[in-house]
Order: sequence, then C-alpha cells, then structure tokens
Amino acid sequence: MYDTSYLYIINFYIIIIYNIQRMSDSTQFNIEYVISIVIALLATYGLSKASKLPPIVTYGILPLSVAYATLQILNAFMPGLNRTGDKVSAYVENKTLGQINSMGYVQVFPPLLAVIILIFVLLFTNNLL
Repeated sequence: MYDTSYLYIINFYIIIIYNIQRMSDSTQFNIEYVISIVIALLATYGLSKASKLPPIVTYGILPLSVAYATLQILNAFMPGLNRTGDKVSAYVENKTLGQINSMGYVQVFPPLLAVIILIFVLLFTNNLL
C-alpha cells in the first residue's frame, strides 16, 4: 500500500550516527539526534517520491549524509539546543508526575490499564460479545 521500506532502517541510521558522534565525542544522544533523524527521513521520503535513483542512494547514502550534515549544522549554530531540550523534558516530566501524584490514584492506574488491555484483547479476538 505505502512505501515504508525506509522505516526499516531507522535503527541502523541511529546506530551509525551515534557511533560517528561517539568517535568525535562532541555530543550526547539527545534532541539533536531526533531532529536530524526526522529531517533525514523527510528527505528520504521526498526523494523516494520525486526521483528514480537507485535504492542504495535513496535509502542508504542520502539519509546518512543528510542526518550527519544536519547534526553538524545543529552543533555549530545551536550549541544550546541540548540544554533547552533537557529543560523542556524536565519541565514536562515534573508537571506530569506532579499531576499524577496530586491525583492520588497511582495505585489505581496499573489494574485499570490491565483491565483495558484485557478488554481490547477480547474485543479483537471476538470473544467479548
């Protein structure tokens, strides 16, 4: 139905980019990697729809080079991006955990989740009705 062959190698791209950056030891795995992988996947998707290049170029060379170039540009022009991402992540985590703790229903969520999963399984196997 849809061409999703580039989605199967996302993990490969992350490992390659992580190892390239680990060799230079200039960044940690953070928001920069997420942004570079998203841009690389968008470039791959756009190129796969627009041209008829060989698959090794479309799904191999292009995403790696775009992700690496994006990562280097983000490192050069936005050095505080990881700190900002960490602050936003800490803020969201703090607010979420604070709201859950203030509700007082922490003991209720795990059994409720188990019941919801059981209902979905029974619905999809047609054993509930």
